[in-house]
Amino acid sequence: MQPKGPYCFGGYCFGGIVAYEMAQQLLRQGDPAALVVQFTAELRFHRKVPAPPKPTPPVNTTSKRLTTLLKNPVRALYRISTVKVVKQWGKDAPKFYLFWFKLGLRIPARMRTLYVWRTLIRAEKNYVPKPYPGLVVMFHGSDYQDDPNLGWDGLAEGIEHHIIGNSSQDARRDLMNEPWVGQTARELCDCIVRACDRTEIKHAQLA
Repeated sequence: MQPKGPYCFGGYCFGGIVAYEMAQQLLRQGDPAALVVQFTAELRFHRKVPAPPKPTPPVNTTSKRLTTLLKNPVRALYRISTVKVVKQWGKDAPKFYLFWFKLGLRIPARMRTLYVWRTLIRAEKNYVPKPYPGLVVMFHGSDYQDDPNLGWDGLAEGIEHHIIGNSSQDARRDLMNEPWVGQTARELCDCIVRACDRTEIKHAQLA
């Protein structure tokens, strides 16, 4: 489709880390990315700057949980059930997956989500990011006041923030949904246009 750059990379959550590494590999090949965008992509491991201490949770969390449940019952129940499944499997899950593969069988459909989740967590823990000599654009909600750069401090040459949506941690994916997706699309389009303009100017100067 496009054998040569410039390229624009973007990813949500773990995908933001993938986009960052893709830009790094392309840079080493002599083809810098025009744009690297991360959508709520917090770097949880191997930070250059230690994570700030988490605020002490309120004593009475029952009302908060009830509010979350009433706001989005499906999402709340899904998260509760996922946590219970993860605790139930514990440390024995990897042994089960290995045994399953040795039998030449596929992971049962009902277990694949948990298997993929565990695999991504392991990959995220093993990934050690290197400094990137360019701009990283971040789209996220307003709930990172204590950690404004989401753990990427000291890695990217520059960080540009786009605050989308409210401060609810449960709404971190809402920047892709109504009513915020329109704002995300407009600001992302602006980022792409500016990135392409910068690339064209740079190519013109080199010519």
